[in-house]
Amino acid sequence: MILKQGSPSDTRLSEAVDFSPETHGILPQKLILSAYAEDFKPGRGRVYSEPITIFILTRDEHAQIIKSNFDRLINELEGVASKEQNNLDKNERLDKQNTAEELQSEDSQNKLAESEKAEAENADKMKELAKKMEEIFKDAARNGNLDDKTMKEMADAMQNMKDLGETEMPEIEQKLDDAQNQKSTPEKTEKDLKEAIEKQKEAVKKMKETIEKANKANENFEASTFVSRLKRAASEEDGIAAAITEAITGEIPLLGATPSSDSIDPVHERLLEGLTKQQRKTTGDVRWIQEDLGRFYARTKKPEHQEVHEAMTKSLIDVKLEELSRLIADNQSFISIRFSKKWSSTLKQWAEILEGPKSDENG
Repeated sequence: MILKQGSPSDTRLSEAVDFSPETHGILPQKLILSAYAEDFKPGRGRVYSEPITIFILTRDEHAQIIKSNFDRLINELEGVASKEQNNLDKNERLDKQNTAEELQSEDSQNKLAESEKAEAENADKMKELAKKMEEIFKDAARNGNLDDKTMKEMADAMQNMKDLGETEMPEIEQKLDDAQNQKSTPEKTEKDLKEAIEKQKEAVKKMKETIEKANKANENFEASTFVSRLKRAASEEDGIAAAITEAITGEIPLLGATPSSDSIDPVHERLLEGLTKQQRKTTGDVRWIQEDLGRFYARTKKPEHQEVHEAMTKSLIDVKLEELSRLIADNQSFISIRFSKKWSSTLKQWAEILEGPKSDENG
């Protein structure tokens, strides 16, 4: 791509560039990009920039990264909620064990200052998590494979985190600061602490609700990936069947000879090698889906996931797809097409079971 034309007198060139792999027909892969400049003076070679490494992902791979980031965020959120609960416990203990006058003692005031500092740190952490959640939400929206319900739960969790970090927790911090005002009466100090405690109780409750929403969204997120992964495997099987069919009906028909036979065309030999490799990869993907599905059902006990997992186990699909790899490698064309189409249809049926009935409403 030519980004900018220079001239013999130019010593520096700068140009912004938008790069879209899809525009250039680049499939998912690891890609290394560099820019280079050529001098107008003859005999000088190109000078290259530092390389930039880009990972172009499938939607499924992208979803797995989002899921991993979401898992980490929920763990961090649980840590913030635990610290908030501990800080609440300390404030309640301070309130119950001291009279209004004792709350103005040096020891009590030091504890209030510690509590205020802890609240400020926790509020900052919540703001940080809200920003991370916003990035995860944007990524999920870009992926396009998540249903509206999951996106709504993620949006609700994100809004709760923003409210907590930007408004509610700073209000607790302010009340704890008010309780340290040396000009306040003992009664005012006690009132400020009690108000801080009540606000803190509400914050802890909201954090637990937010964690519940995030966990629910995460669970739905994981469930939705099974649908897309099954459909992806079905699409791979359709592609294999279509490629063999095209070879059979092509200008140089793919005959039923074994790949080791001299009678097989070199083009078809390469095709069979590629399709065998593709089938083995799909077999591995389906095996992972089956294992992940089993673990997911063990956690959630959702009947539809049990139904599909049991159907996959009973069908011996991993064994059958491995056998299909051997049939393709042995150039058993017609039976390979039949089995590829059969397993494609089966995978689509399992995806429909997990997807559930679709709404008749538009929009």
